[in-house]
Amino acid sequence: MTLQVFSTPLDLATAISTWLKSRGTDPKTQSSSRKIPDAALITVCQTLYAASIATEEGEFVQVELVYIDPDEAHEQNADSSWQVFAFTERLLFTVPNLIKLAPASDPRNSAIAVFHEQNGAIVMWGLIDQRDPAYRVLRREVSSRTHEACGIFEASIEGPANIFVHSGHELIGELNVGNLRKAASYVDIFHSGPVSEFCEIGIGRIAARLSAEVGPDRMEQVVAQTRDGFISTLCTILLRLQTFRHGGALLLRSPQEDHLKIRYPINYNRLTKTLEQSALQRTLQAGLTGPTPSSGNYNLLGCEEVLDSAIWFVAVLSRVDGLVVMNEVLDVEGFGAIIRCQTIPPRDVVFRSQNAVVDVTALERLDYDHLGTRHQSMMRCCFEHPGAVGFVVSEDGDARAMSCVDGRLIVWENIKLLNVC
Repeated sequence: MTLQVFSTPLDLATAISTWLKSRGTDPKTQSSSRKIPDAALITVCQTLYAASIATEEGEFVQVELVYIDPDEAHEQNADSSWQVFAFTERLLFTVPNLIKLAPASDPRNSAIAVFHEQNGAIVMWGLIDQRDPAYRVLRREVSSRTHEACGIFEASIEGPANIFVHSGHELIGELNVGNLRKAASYVDIFHSGPVSEFCEIGIGRIAARLSAEVGPDRMEQVVAQTRDGFISTLCTILLRLQTFRHGGALLLRSPQEDHLKIRYPINYNRLTKTLEQSALQRTLQAGLTGPTPSSGNYNLLGCEEVLDSAIWFVAVLSRVDGLVVMNEVLDVEGFGAIIRCQTIPPRDVVFRSQNAVVDVTALERLDYDHLGTRHQSMMRCCFEHPGAVGFVVSEDGDARAMSCVDGRLIVWENIKLLNVC
């Protein structure tokens, strides 16, 4: 078993520095990225980390900041909804100053503008408004799949000892209680491998329902739009579970009833129906020609609002103890479910995979007892029911997927949920 390396704010600063150097040829960031000293990045990461584990009047600090050059701010946001409003006097970027200023900025709609001065000091020089769309898109509170970058990079305190750094939808690095994740650390299970193959079953069935509404020349586009919507919806539900900080689980494809007790059975199919309508509307908006389907008067904006609401509805079900059970097309069959499977997978069949596609030569042994009870029950269920896919989100926000593949119970950790469509 590979030992986990304990990461620090210095490692996060190194990840940002590496990302900036990789963007050195980007004309949008070239002038600023080359000016940022590594010492400034270290100061930013260490200050954010220290603030994240401090409290103000008994509450943990939550704040979003944007690293943005004052001289380039006007040019960068000329066509954007957000705008920077400068302070009359700049404030040093210290832990006490950040904690005091944080309540003036709500991550849902504003951010603190930060940059370094010629003497190397980091300062907070203004507030950025109208960050609502970016916040909602990034956290998948809406179905939009675009998110404009603001400044050179953005950083936020997501929880105690949890710092998230990104540029638009592009992850730069996330430090969460000593565990550093970078873009390369995440496993994209939704575009290749067994989980992707499972998703394609539902995607194919949803698209097939639409065959009567579109001509043969449109089926390829409908399938593509269905795939984007299906994966985005599933990822959004899991992201919502992460924000709850309560932990939760989803099981796709219901096993035999004697292995699962659903305390609250329900047939909730609005999520899938709206997903179908969204796929149709997005296909039409792509500028394709041909007859208008019978549902063509279904407004896309209204459809997306219904889809967002349906996603919230499903995500909230996870807050009841037990798991949410969904079928292949994402219809909810029940929640508060209890897994009755008792067979513990043998130690020699439980593995961790760092790749979406299972490569038996690269699998790592995973100790069943290493994970908590919620994970263990899902592992027992998936082991006894090959073909089922389980997702578990822990209280600290870690998201895992698992399934039985060729007699092996495979667990994917650090699954990629952002920027997958």
